Amino acid sequence: TAMIRIENDSPAGDKSIFIDDISLAVHPCPQTGVSLANADFGADSGVSGFTYVTPTSWQSSAGGVVVVRSSNGPWGGLAAPSGTHFISIQSDGSWIQQDACGLTPGAWYNMTFQMTHRPGNGNDEAGIIQVDGSTVWSSPVPMPDSFTTYSAVFQANSGGTAMIRIENDSPAGDKSIFIDDISLALSTCQSPGSVANADFGADSGVSGYTYVTPTSWQSSE
Repeated sequence: TAMIRIENDSPAGDKSIFIDDISLAVHPCPQTGVSLANADFGADSGVSGFTYVTPTSWQSSAGGVVVVRSSNGPWGGLAAPSGTHFISIQSDGSWIQQDACGLTPGAWYNMTFQMTHRPGNGNDEAGIIQVDGSTVWSSPVPMPDSFTTYSAVFQANSGGTAMIRIENDSPAGDKSIFIDDISLALSTCQSPGSVANADFGADSGVSGYTYVTPTSWQSSE
C-alpha cells in the first residue's frame, strides 16, 4: 500500500491549491536511483553451467548471448568478479542492452564495469559501449586475459534515460567478450572535455571588479 497525502504548504492566510484528475500507473522505470537492473547477473542464478539466454531485465540480440556460471570450464574457468555469474557475448554484432532511467536530464554519468575475453580463443576480441546509438567506449585490443575494470562516460538524454548497449565488435569467427559487475554513478565532472566557466561569464554579476574566487574554479586564499 501507499498512503498518498496532498497538502497545502502555502504561507499563512487564505491560500488555496486546487487538485483534480488523479491517476496511478506502473512507472516505466523499474529502478530507483542510479542503477541498472541485474547488473551483476545474479538474477540468473538458476543457471548451473551456461545457457544461451537473454539475461533477466535485459534485452539482447537474437543469438550469441550466454549466461555463464563463475569458473565454468568450457568458458575458460574465469571467476565472476561479482556474484555467481557473468555474461558472454559471442560473435561480432551480438549485444545486450538496457534502458537506464531515473537519470537527471542532461547530466553526465560514469559507467563502471569489468570486461575480458574468452581465454584460448585468440587475442583480437573487442567490445564497445553504445549509449542511445552512439559509441562512447571501445575496448583495448588485445584485452587482458582476466576481468579488468573499465569506465565509460555518457550524458543522459532530455528524458532522463539512456539506452546502454554492450556489443561484441570482434573480427568474424568464434570471438567472445565477457562482461560483469556494471554500475552507474553521477560523474564528478559535469563538463567533460572542457573547463567550466572558461570565459568567466558565470560571474557576470560583477559590475566593476571583485576579489572573489570565480565560479567553478579554486584559487589562493
